[in-house]
Amino acid sequence: MNFVKSLTIALIVISSLSCSKDDEVKSPAKAVTSFLVGDDAQLVEGTIDSKAMTITLTMPESRNITALVPRIEISDKASVKPASGAKQNFTKPVKYTVTAEDGSQQVYTVSVARVPVENAEILTFSLNDHKPVVEAIIDQDQSKVSFVLPGS
Repeated sequence: MNFVKSLTIALIVISSLSCSKDDEVKSPAKAVTSFLVGDDAQLVEGTIDSKAMTITLTMPESRNITALVPRIEISDKASVKPASGAKQNFTKPVKYTVTAEDGSQQVYTVSVARVPVENAEILTFSLNDHKPVVEAIIDQDQSKVSFVLPGS
């Protein structure tokens, strides 16, 4: 083998041995891709504005927003604080910090827009624990729910 070829091979071996994990490129991705609150029966999806770095949830005024549990999806290899699944009081905007694998951060401000409930109506009502099950008589015009219990 000639000297140049040997030197080239030696440099390749040395450079490959000297590479460490610190030399790997770490992901700069730090986005919130989904923000949901509530249970499966009343799941509310937040509207994400990636330019303004805001997330808005729209909920009825009657809904308690002092202990909502968000389900947050973020970029791969990133983390978020407060954590997904941690109860939050949304009576005021809450800041969420997403940290990318490379250590860079992005802050999102999450707020709840309250909307009044108009024309709320009781559509069904029953006493399921009573035997036999008792169905309600609903009078929307008088805002009245009444029952006729068996044997009454």
